[in-house]
Formats: sequence, structure tokens, C-alpha cells
Amino acid sequence: MRLYIHWPFCVSRCGYCDFNSRVAGRKVMRDYREALVQEVKIWSSLLCGGGNGLQSLYFGGGTPSTLSGDEASALLQEVASSFSLPSVAEVTIEVNPASWTSRDFARAKAGGFNRFSIGVQSLDDRVLRLLGRPHGSIQAREAVCRALEVGGAAVSVDLLYGLPLGGFESLQNTVNEVLSWRPQHISTYALT
Repeated sequence: MRLYIHWPFCVSRCGYCDFNSRVAGRKVMRDYREALVQEVKIWSSLLCGGGNGLQSLYFGGGTPSTLSGDEASALLQEVASSFSLPSVAEVTIEVNPASWTSRDFARAKAGGFNRFSIGVQSLDDRVLRLLGRPHGSIQAREAVCRALEVGGAAVSVDLLYGLPLGGFESLQNTVNEVLSWRPQHISTYALT
């Protein structure tokens, strides 16, 4: 079984994003987290009586990295207590380049995450500003480097294409630079 957990909170709302997300305070996020844990327990008992193992677990959003590495790990442990999570399961969390320090990546890895999906989108600062992204190209590079330095976790970089101002040359420059970082995976998505 594969499980997706949606964390609908962001530091700021990007103008192009159609995902269920919102800016919220810590109390709203805390209340959501408590309700989420209860819902996971209900679904676990309905789907498998707590016995079936997960092949993969994906924390997406929104921006799950509005949680610290410790908070994300604690949430992961609560989910794992409801479903069997074998050591070979892929456990991913989406990370905004502006959100996590080296400590957050290390804590998340120690807490059971073995794949970081980093929403770089572009390395063209003009495009990032136009999209309303809360990070620049330098922060993106630093975030990917921090994730890679943790070791033992796969790093995936998300990129957008079909961007205003970007053009083919901007995309080509972004892809070439990202390839030089040697992430384990790159995903590309069309801006629609």
C-alpha cells in the first residue's frame, strides 16, 4: 500500500499554485496535525486493521517543511504507529528551499525520512520572483546541498517548465546546474 499525507500549509501562497494550501498560524497547524493523526488511525483500522505494511509514504502539500525536522519526524512516527512501515519503505517529504537548515534535514533523516523532494522550480531569480517563490537560486542550491550532505537519503529536485520569462535557455541552464549537483532524481512539471 502507498500512502499520501497532505500538509496544506505554506509560509506564503505562490500565485501559480492550485493545490489545496493556505497560510496559517501555529495553532491551526497544531490542530490540523492532531486531527490528521486521528484520521490516519481511523483509515488504518478500516483499510488493514493496522497489519498491512506501507511500500511508500509521501508527505506533500502545501509545504510540509513548515514543520521543523523534529516535528515532521514526530508526525511520521505517529503515522508509522498506525501502519506497518518496513525499513525498505520509501518515506518522502516535500521541502521548500527556504525552510530547512542542515539540522532539520539531519533530524528528519534520523526520524525515518529517506527521501527529500525539494521544490526548486527554477534557478532563474527573475522567474522565482515572478512566481512568488519564497526562495532564490542561492537558497535552492544551498538546500539541495544540505540535503545531499545528510547522506543515506535520496534527494529529488522539482522543476517547472513553460515559465514566463524563462524560455528554453533558462530551463537548460537550470537543468544543467541541477545535474551538476548530482541529485538522485529530477521531476519536471509544466506550468499550467
